[in-house]
Amino acid sequence: MAVYVRREPWPAITSAVDSANGRVRAAIAYFGTDSHELLPLKEGDTLVCDVSERAVKNGSTNPTALKEFVDEGVDVWSYEGLHAKVVVLPRRAFVGSANASRNSSERLFEAVIETTDTDEIRDLRAFVNDLCVKPIDLKELTRLKPLIPKRPRPSPVARDLLELPENLDRLEVLSLSKYKWSASEVRAWELGDKKARKEAKRRYSGFRVNEVSVDEPLDEGLWVVQVVDGRALSPGVVVYASSYRNAHVVWLARPNEVAKRSFTSTERATHGIPDPATYTLINGPEAQRIVDLFR
Repeated sequence: MAVYVRREPWPAITSAVDSANGRVRAAIAYFGTDSHELLPLKEGDTLVCDVSERAVKNGSTNPTALKEFVDEGVDVWSYEGLHAKVVVLPRRAFVGSANASRNSSERLFEAVIETTDTDEIRDLRAFVNDLCVKPIDLKELTRLKPLIPKRPRPSPVARDLLELPENLDRLEVLSLSKYKWSASEVRAWELGDKKARKEAKRRYSGFRVNEVSVDEPLDEGLWVVQVVDGRALSPGVVVYASSYRNAHVVWLARPNEVAKRSFTSTERATHGIPDPATYTLINGPEAQRIVDLFR
């Protein structure tokens, strides 16, 4: 048995279906506009989904996408109330949470298992066959097409849990001191704070954000270790930068799991973390070594 999580399921399913030597039977509740690319079924394959008026009206199933399957000679069926996601090939089967849509493949976190057990494959094939109740043809898809909502419903986005990187080859060590910001620094912060926090929430979960004033703007995506009055704080990634006149402020997102970890001046020196006058850019394996100290 193999397990695919987060955004791993669809590449595995697509590859298996595309190279299948034999009939494929799939029962997947809902189909979006790009489902044909995700599930490259061929003539003689079987597809069951919820093609009810309810599913079309709420945007779960797109009749236009299903037309491509019918045109390819795929046997398409509808089973109202279907919620399963099953793809059965001659020698393997996939079962999990993934609907056939771009949201599923690019925006959401899914979980799917792959089995090669012959008894399980037989049972799943029979399950799909039993769902073949209402055939769907081009005439039915044409009838349903006007029911497609003009405005697609908003879809949630699964955000990656922010964690320390595994293969970092570039790290900035930034020396800072506590002081009262100038009017320009305050203005740079005012211009960027809302956008910075919104951007961090859009990308990640499990983090805390802090802002720092820097002499030069830092690139978004750069990992940074702050050395504040000699004390090394846990690494953070630049999520946003804002400038006003000669002032520059950047926002760092730091993983919650390590946010409270730090090294005193003595510990920092022992571990070989530099205390630069302003910036030190570290490249190669040394960057990862320093990050790993905070795990």
